[in-house]
Amino acid sequence: MEDTVLSAEELYTVAMAVGTSLDLRKTVCTALQAIVRTFNCSFGMVMLAQWDNDRLSGLTHVCIHPQAAATMPESHVAVERARRILRGQTRRSLALLTPQREELLNAPYCYLLPLPEHGVLILNRRSTPLSPAEIAALDPICRKLEQSIDHALRFRQLQAKLDTLETQHQATATMVDEFLTAVSHELHAPLTLMMGFIETLLDGRPGPLTATQKRFLE
Repeated sequence: MEDTVLSAEELYTVAMAVGTSLDLRKTVCTALQAIVRTFNCSFGMVMLAQWDNDRLSGLTHVCIHPQAAATMPESHVAVERARRILRGQTRRSLALLTPQREELLNAPYCYLLPLPEHGVLILNRRSTPLSPAEIAALDPICRKLEQSIDHALRFRQLQAKLDTLETQHQATATMVDEFLTAVSHELHAPLTLMMGFIETLLDGRPGPLTATQKRFLE
């Protein structure tokens, strides 16, 4: 089989498509579209790892391209195969895995490319397998995709913390407003009563005032 060689321009285009956003789904889908197009795949998908005490307990779907591939039987078979192969892997063992070709139903050229610590990239070709040069070219792309996923997940965590702080700030501000309202009411009632008595005294209704008493009341 003749080894396929990708041009530097093609690889640069894919690399530039990876990590274009801090939104997890957006950055994964943008990168996946570029990878599927450049490597002439029938479909591709990214599955994120779910961890349980540092062991991979499952994979959750993030993005598939093209979207129509979601209904293809081979995509479901590929996902189930990836789940069986990767379940129980540790973060360290996942990082040591190499691209793996699976001959599945209607998908003789299905590839599982680990994204260390974060999951797997699944690519499918119908007519021809990926060449050694293409698999080698995918290695740095997968590493950059993994880094972009890591940044997006960290940003999501930071955003969640900021949202929590904002909620706490709003709750605190509400408590302060309620406290000031209560204090204002507690002070306003007796002061109003005192002002009423002072005005009555100044009017002279209880009796005449001396000049000093009037000055003090005023």
